[in-house]
Amino acid sequence: MMASQVKRKQFIVDKQAQYKVLAVIAIYMMVAVLLTGFLMFIPSFIELSSSEVTDRQYSAAKEVLMLHKRFWPSVLIVVVLLGGHSIYLFHRLFGPLYRFKSTMKEISKGDFSFNIKLREKDFLKEEEKLMNEMINSLRENIGTLKKDNTILFESINQLASELDGKDVSLETVKNRMSDIRQQEEKIVRGFDSFKIDNS
Repeated sequence: MMASQVKRKQFIVDKQAQYKVLAVIAIYMMVAVLLTGFLMFIPSFIELSSSEVTDRQYSAAKEVLMLHKRFWPSVLIVVVLLGGHSIYLFHRLFGPLYRFKSTMKEISKGDFSFNIKLREKDFLKEEEKLMNEMINSLRENIGTLKKDNTILFESINQLASELDGKDVSLETVKNRMSDIRQQEEKIVRGFDSFKIDNS
């Protein structure tokens, strides 16, 4: 199936990469929660650490109980909301990356018969445009080379047929060979437009 026609509903399209990013975000959220909790509760715990029972300790104890009652449910709601939104954002980022990966696999097999089409709200729209420009350029260049190659073979076959007839002049052969050389040079120039030297 061509990359432009791939339809996906699952949110996890690249398990290794998505789970890594999700783990990092989960760690950051956990650290943020613990640090916030520490900063909120530590003044009250310091007040409670005194060896003498005072009204301030009583107030600190009530404050700790109240904070426990309000803090953790709020944290849970925030974590769930941020986690859900993160997964949604991952889908908008990793979905296009998944399509790019599929596209590169198809291109490596020599398939240039498609263009990438991302969803409206996906990220990496500029990269989609650049990838499609690359695919279109390759398709056009290779299509031209194939056409020129077909014309070259037709010219060779025509010359061979005329030679088989044994009724062809030397001038005609020279003209045919000149046409063949010109077509061959055109193909060579087409191949020269590809830079393949990676040394």
